[in-house]
Amino acid sequence: MRIAVCLYGQPRFLENASQFFREEFFDLPGHEVDVFIHFWDNLGYTPSDDVYGKNQKLQKDNLIKKCRQLYGEDKVKKIWNSFVSKMKTYWDKFVNMLKEIKD
Repeated sequence: MRIAVCLYGQPRFLENASQFFREEFFDLPGHEVDVFIHFWDNLGYTPSDDVYGKNQKLQKDNLIKKCRQLYGEDKVKKIWNSFVSKMKTYWDKFVNMLKEIKD
């Protein structure tokens, strides 16, 4: 049986989490696991990091390389890296669309 797992959000504690993930999913007998990853390029540990702009800016290429090393080249099928500004643009478009529908 094939299993698809999607990891998303801020890549906090990436190394620690990958160890537990591999133990939980990659050792299932008779199953093949594919990993899809969607991580932000900003890393923070508290809500105030967002508010005060203290999030660490991650390098996209380094993050992708690290994910492939930690989860396995053959297991990782796709990695998306979204930028907060791009997400805000989509959100603004969505809100404007809802306003138009409402009117």
